[in-house]
Amino acid sequence: MDRLSVHVSVDGLPLHKSSSTQVWPILRKLEQIPEAPVMMVAMFCGTSKPNDLEPFLRPFVLEANELSQRGLRFGDKIVCFNIRAIIADSPARAFLKATTNFNGLHGCLKCTCVGEFLKRERKVIFDSVGANSRTDAGFRSRECPDHHQRWRTPLEDLFSGKLPLHCS
Repeated sequence: MDRLSVHVSVDGLPLHKSSSTQVWPILRKLEQIPEAPVMMVAMFCGTSKPNDLEPFLRPFVLEANELSQRGLRFGDKIVCFNIRAIIADSPARAFLKATTNFNGLHGCLKCTCVGEFLKRERKVIFDSVGANSRTDAGFRSRECPDHHQRWRTPLEDLFSGKLPLHCS
């Protein structure tokens, strides 16, 4: 095995029906070893979702960037590391990426179309078919400011550097 890829999952979960306490675990699953158990990377616990993503996500981003730069050493072999996917439902994804919610005017995750608010139905629809696709470069440069929150997410710094040549 020359590469180790992980799927990362993040979502908020209530602990009790009678309490506002919730946990936000960061879980990882190895793609190349499907029988390996899901493991917890980090967890936030509080009476609401994290109000600041820095202390929640920054350690994860720093470690993932370090692992992608140096790889994982097993004896005399270096195995490349990458995150294959970050999995979250729509509200959690918008929160983690610091973007407009899926039901906001600039909430389309796939393209730059602007939604239309239908007052009578009280909903936003996206009926554009020719809008530009969203790209990683466009996301990092915040080329659509109305799609982003004013604050930055640590995920904007995930793998922002170049991967080592042996892992390209």
